[in-house]
Amino acid sequence: MILDKATGKMSIKSGDRVVVSESASLDLDKKGTVQTLAKEKSENFFGGGTQNGRFLHTNQTIAISNTNNWTDGGVASPNPFYWTSDGYGVLRNTFAEGSYDFGSTDSSTVTTLHSENEFDAYYFVATNEGASNVATEMLQDYYKVTGNPVLLPEYGFYLGHLNAYNRDGWSTTSGQKKWETKGSKSSSEKGDVKYESGMSTGYKLDGTLAAETLNGEGPSVDTENMKATDFDRQFSARQVIDDYEDNDMPLGWFLPNDGYGAGYGQNGYYKTGGVNSDGTSSADRLNAVRANVDNLKKFTEYANSKGVSTACGPSPTLSPTATPRPRGTCFATSTPRSRREASLPLRPTLPGLDLATPLVLMASRQLMTR
Repeated sequence: MILDKATGKMSIKSGDRVVVSESASLDLDKKGTVQTLAKEKSENFFGGGTQNGRFLHTNQTIAISNTNNWTDGGVASPNPFYWTSDGYGVLRNTFAEGSYDFGSTDSSTVTTLHSENEFDAYYFVATNEGASNVATEMLQDYYKVTGNPVLLPEYGFYLGHLNAYNRDGWSTTSGQKKWETKGSKSSSEKGDVKYESGMSTGYKLDGTLAAETLNGEGPSVDTENMKATDFDRQFSARQVIDDYEDNDMPLGWFLPNDGYGAGYGQNGYYKTGGVNSDGTSSADRLNAVRANVDNLKKFTEYANSKGVSTACGPSPTLSPTATPRPRGTCFATSTPRSRREASLPLRPTLPGLDLATPLVLMASRQLMTR
């Protein structure tokens, strides 16, 4: 690491090559700390934690803050760490909110900001070239600082699917939100269009739209409030599993109730009460709850037969409920014994990690006030 005393700019070399170079001196004040680095034209940027729908951030600005948004473009779990294809990474030692501009404002610079008046960072420098080698070294170095992550179960290395079922209405002609699925078609081709309505707690099916379900089947217990008569399998969680398989996309795990009001089935649809004077559940309520749990069991068995594990969201609705705004109980994860039993291909494992001593540099510059 080289610090130019005349300009206050920092640079880092790997051999004779300059890997990191500040294009402006560090800007520290009481409102925030800004680092500005030079950016190469061919350089790509990765990291920042869970940036929903995005993993490549070149020429983009990302938020290093929890935006409380789990859909595309939101940030659910930020991380003040990024790395580049040119062979360096930066981990800011902070919990302060920030934003990283990887060339969206100025294509020749990287600008990172955190809302604090100090600068504390780890720099990681790759000793080998090539995207795969750089990625491996960056993770090795990062884990030297943070410790190794928990080893995921096998299904965790595959794609996961999270969505809410048993709640919304669907149509192929109109609705509140349009979805276009292209599958294996090219981006220029027209995909299959479906429309979703509801998408929130309190939505009631009025019979004009098809009901989404887990298994493509309607309820059979306490159905007097259910107006829908169309339970087309194409709007079911089972169909989603089939779509992954048909498009050769191995699926590892599935959360079928990732949405408030989704529940496990539609038996006892919008019915409340069913509690005896002594606080126990009535036979009618227990029958409806049992039917919904059986509905979840049927879906789980189907998913497991395809090599897909299932689990539930943190706040499911176990209906019918004693009160209008219930809290359910989360079921344990269900996992098939082996993906091989379902005849699904296993992804190749990552190359073994080289535990050679990484090149990790630490820098701390703090604004001192009296």
